[in-house]
Amino acid sequence: MSIMEFRDLDFEFSHKNLSQENYLKLKDKLFSSYQALCSKHQSISDYGIIYEWVSFNDENKSIGIIIPRNWQQNELFVMFILQKKAFSVLDLPGFNHHLPSHLNDFSPEAKDDFFKFCNQLLKEIDGKFYANWQVFNEGMYWNCGIDVNHNNDGDYVKVDYRQDAYDKKDEDAMEEVEKISEEEMTEDQKSQLNELLEAVKKGTNNSIEISYDGTVAGIESVKYEKGDDYITYNRNFEYYSHTCQVDLTNEEILDIINISLENNDYSAFVEGLVDESEFLNADSYEYDNYDLEFSSIDDDEIPKELLDEDGGIDLLKLDDNGWSFEILDQEEEFDESEITEISISVGDKQFTF
Repeated sequence: MSIMEFRDLDFEFSHKNLSQENYLKLKDKLFSSYQALCSKHQSISDYGIIYEWVSFNDENKSIGIIIPRNWQQNELFVMFILQKKAFSVLDLPGFNHHLPSHLNDFSPEAKDDFFKFCNQLLKEIDGKFYANWQVFNEGMYWNCGIDVNHNNDGDYVKVDYRQDAYDKKDEDAMEEVEKISEEEMTEDQKSQLNELLEAVKKGTNNSIEISYDGTVAGIESVKYEKGDDYITYNRNFEYYSHTCQVDLTNEEILDIINISLENNDYSAFVEGLVDESEFLNADSYEYDNYDLEFSSIDDDEIPKELLDEDGGIDLLKLDDNGWSFEILDQEEEFDESEITEISISVGDKQFTF
């Protein structure tokens, strides 16, 4: 019998923007609810350490999920991902070979209460998540995915689970599997990377920019601030071509290049830079559908220079009146952009990939 192998979990978690007041209340409520859950069920108290993978960012007033190492062996995280599918976990590919050691120690009642707790949490923050993973053995592989959304009308979250089984001999299916495999580099790519390697060894500073073409669109949360006052709101955004910058030391660049050369894997070089990149600028950055979320200014105290025709805040006037601007969070809902160029400067040498 072959041993099934889990691959890394592809996980996306999102929730609505939270004001400082709502964030603090929610944080206290979550801890109190979870402590009550642990008090009721010794099994959750013993094995279910939720604080290891649920993180609170007090600065951004956001909740995040940290993927545990060997995620498929973390009992409580498996229940969080699968929700009520965890009742039939032995029927799911891979778990019948890699059952988390203490998963059966949770009673049906404990699992049920935990699932209700999850729905309550997601309802409070208008939260949802998506997870996708692959399970392999010698002759087959399974692609599994689950969409989980809060349920305002019931005790349990809404779940859409799916899995597809493939024979590795099926060439069409294997094209999807091979996307995670190495991309061998050409002789020209290898020569150019070796030239870059020598330049980085001798250089003292660098500049890296990655250019993209293709539409990116989504929703972002922004904040304007002036003195003790601040205003937050949501808006849709869309842009076409954009540029990201990469902030790496020469030593870090050397590591990326060496890994790529040692494994004859050009994609490792590109992905190593992309993983460390941050948005720099975009052409024709457009946004609309403004939705005011919170304002520290009472309606009767709004400065005249910020008023709109209806007596509210004209968000477009904030830029012209000394308010600082910050993007708090951004969620891409559509991305068809592709890399068109990677530009690297090391000392007086310029490299283009």
